[in-house]
Amino acid sequence: MTDLLGLTNTEFTVTDVTGTSSELPTVGSVYDAFNLGDGIENVYTAIPGVDGAADTVTDTLVTPLGNLNLDSLFGGIDAVSALDPGAAFDAATAAVSAIDPLAFLGL
Repeated sequence: MTDLLGLTNTEFTVTDVTGTSSELPTVGSVYDAFNLGDGIENVYTAIPGVDGAADTVTDTLVTPLGNLNLDSLFGGIDAVSALDPGAAFDAATAAVSAIDPLAFLGL
């Protein structure tokens, strides 16, 4: 759990499961809750698929006025699998290289 300027974030990863119930979380599951205050919270889960099934990643903004599904922000991203830092750096470098600074400034 972390607290930065009054904003609380709690995250845990399931590293071991005792028992065989299908209601238990899968090893490697990630649960994260970020409390933004005033009843607003961002709840993120990343659950690995079992026996070759697809992973499940959800992100929901919980508000007093109702929930907002943010799952589409993670479409195509497998957040449960290990990341290759080199590949992430290469992708970020390619994205930055594609920006035309003059066009960005309207020149």
